[in-house]
Amino acid sequence: MQASEGYITFTMTDEQYNLHIALGGARFTTQQHVNDAWKSIPHFPGQTVFFADLVDKEGVVIENKPVSAEIIAKKLAMPIQALIQQARKQQRENASLRGNYDA
Repeated sequence: MQASEGYITFTMTDEQYNLHIALGGARFTTQQHVNDAWKSIPHFPGQTVFFADLVDKEGVVIENKPVSAEIIAKKLAMPIQALIQQARKQQRENASLRGNYDA
């Protein structure tokens, strides 16, 4: 597998459970692909709980921007409700392993 030059991750501030959850994302093997993909994601001008994070190859978030639910669903090729349900389930499983999830 080729080394990653960066990632774009989509996240949501889950106000129902007071959590920040990961909905999905993509890894890129060239900096040009990272840059092109980042530029293709429009900034959402209104209120939103959804964000795109630009992550470098070391895993550090270097930039983020608010995005619409529709953009996330389009980029991840899955309905936003399914992504949210999947992310909440993963969050519960991870937290239950640590013994600190009440929902």
